[in-house]
Amino acid sequence: MKKLWKKVVVCVSALTILLSFTAQASVTVSDNEPEEIVLLSEDVRRSKDVVNGERGSIVGGVSSEIINESGGNIGFIIQTLCYVECDKISNTAILERYDESRDKWTEVARYQFNAKKADFPSGLSALTNSMTVKNQRKGYYYRIRGIHHVEAEGQILNYSSLTDGLLITEFGR
Repeated sequence: MKKLWKKVVVCVSALTILLSFTAQASVTVSDNEPEEIVLLSEDVRRSKDVVNGERGSIVGGVSSEIINESGGNIGFIIQTLCYVECDKISNTAILERYDESRDKWTEVARYQFNAKKADFPSGLSALTNSMTVKNQRKGYYYRIRGIHHVEAEGQILNYSSLTDGLLITEFGR
């Protein structure tokens, strides 16, 4: 009977520990809640959103930027900056296009970037990612939605950033 009791206690303890380390970040927009849509003028070539962390927080700030690189090419930069060494930092950049007929944003592509402490012997306290998405439709508004995930000092923190809508034209910069 004692052996059975020990097995039950060990199984329950193991499950409790495993469940305490899981976390999930998701971005949802309620259909009932109207989203503010900001579309920049045609002469604007880039849009950036910077979100500062709280004072004394692990995260110093996060940002996302979208750039009209011309000819249907869209550049983006996504960044997470921390005050402390982190166990893990993940940046997710979601490229969205504005659908004028439905008056809403639709996802075009999603890019995930991950960094773990073990891969950075000198320390992991920031993650910056950039790339160019080629051959997108010209004459449409695009934006970058950033999801920033940080694991440090036993905490899991999630931030988001969102650029304004940028018109992608034949001639950028």
